[in-house]
Amino acid sequence: MRMRKGLLFVVLALILLAANLAIYQKQQLLGSGSVMRLELAPVDPRALMQGDYMALNYALNSHLRSTEIPGNHRLIVTLNPQRIATEAGWDRGQPLKENQYYLQAHRGNQGIAVASDVWFFEEGHAKDYIDARYGELRVAEDGTALLVALLDEQLKPLPATP
Repeated sequence: MRMRKGLLFVVLALILLAANLAIYQKQQLLGSGSVMRLELAPVDPRALMQGDYMALNYALNSHLRSTEIPGNHRLIVTLNPQRIATEAGWDRGQPLKENQYYLQAHRGNQGIAVASDVWFFEEGHAKDYIDARYGELRVAEDGTALLVALLDEQLKPLPATP
């Protein structure tokens, strides 16, 4: 009986350690990740079963849908001076240029997905996000990304504050 309690304590400690490590890594990415902005392509912004949210589809997906994802699941994205993605292609071992960054990708609801492909918001606030034109990501050196904001045409975060 005592051994079971000890084992249970060890397992719970490992679970808490893993959860806290994941939180710490995400906080580090939010604080020190590079900014990357991806143009959004239109999709249906509401799901009756999940409440209000915006399903996101990134414009760079349009030429990547029919291609096969390489084993490293990583894109090379070229950014303009406003940090907006202008080109994307699969990482096949080529060196990065000055204005290029890695971005991890996976299969999602709209084809190729990077970061999150949904943005949840408070019920009844869909109108606050109708002007969304870009998704702003924080990206680590290895291409891991977190979606942190939706931006309007002038690259201002939504919802706009009066």
